[in-house]
Amino acid sequence: MGQLRGLQFRIFTPNGIMRIDSSALRSLSVIPPLPGSSSGSAGVYARSDRARSASSLVQMLDVCCTPAGSRLLREWLVQPSTDVNVIEWRLDCVEGLLREPTALAFIRSRDCLRGVVDFSRIRAGMHCQSCSLPDLIELY
Repeated sequence: MGQLRGLQFRIFTPNGIMRIDSSALRSLSVIPPLPGSSSGSAGVYARSDRARSASSLVQMLDVCCTPAGSRLLREWLVQPSTDVNVIEWRLDCVEGLLREPTALAFIRSRDCLRGVVDFSRIRAGMHCQSCSLPDLIELY
């Protein structure tokens, strides 16, 4: 142990995100359990129907209007930011939406998301050379 004196340990977080392995994410119920495994302590607390049917934090919180939104939410929960500025920006966005009920209602109505192109899905399709003509037209 004497050889370790003077060493300093730091948490290494590339690109300002926290890396959490899949077993820890499942143990913390951030992501759903593997098929066939128990879902933990379901039914212990009185929760809403949505929360009762969800077996993970991702499933409980995902009320996104688009698949791209669902993917982003999952990414943020699975690899949370360690950058204080990013965290504060996200909190400011939530606070702003809560302060402006008309803006929140507009977003919840999904009208603002009509016609939004799913660039991530199309880019992945292009990368795998499985992009369809309707996808390319959607980009245009």
